[in-house]
Amino acid sequence: MSSLNRANLVQRVFMALRRGGEGMSFIERLGLNAKADDHPVAEPDASDQKQLERTYDDALKEARKDAREARRLYWPEEFYPVDMLDVAQRAKLVVMIAAIEDPNFAGYYERGTDTIYVNALSTPQRLRTTMAHEFAHWFDAEVKGRPADSSERRVRRDCTTAGDAYADEFALCFLMPEDFVRKARREHATINFLADTFGVSAESVFNRLYSLRLVD
Repeated sequence: MSSLNRANLVQRVFMALRRGGEGMSFIERLGLNAKADDHPVAEPDASDQKQLERTYDDALKEARKDAREARRLYWPEEFYPVDMLDVAQRAKLVVMIAAIEDPNFAGYYERGTDTIYVNALSTPQRLRTTMAHEFAHWFDAEVKGRPADSSERRVRRDCTTAGDAYADEFALCFLMPEDFVRKARREHATINFLADTFGVSAESVFNRLYSLRLVD
């Protein structure tokens, strides 16, 4: 996202918060207004070109491993669905929730500020997966210290960057742990049952099952 688009997004979010008044008080009530310097930005090694050339397969492998680590750190409970606001609070992230009347906007992580923006007009299921996706971007950048992907570098036909491929896979793994999913499927749990259990869409469950090769 360009600096101009980022500035427009931030302005729109704050305008929405100012109009409603509830968004900011909601954030403050949850205690999610941590300072950005609580998590120093990890400086990537510019000479490490291998990191800058992360492939789609590399991104998926890293996402699966990192999601397990993130669960141990920020959601060790065997309780579902995952409360992403609780996760954000534990990670000392700022969560900005505002009604953005743009069906194409679900969320955005602002690198270096520990701030996640999410669209209040999304369904509860989409809000959860969006927050997990943006949390993944934060974990990738600030915890693992990986450089941002070039906005011009694409790795799939659907124009997903390696960073977004990472965040998509991380979100699925974080919200739907492999052991639980495999056990549930052995017990013939349906996709709709898993969607209700994890608080996500049926499409997200299908994508998780496909990633684990539990469906064709």
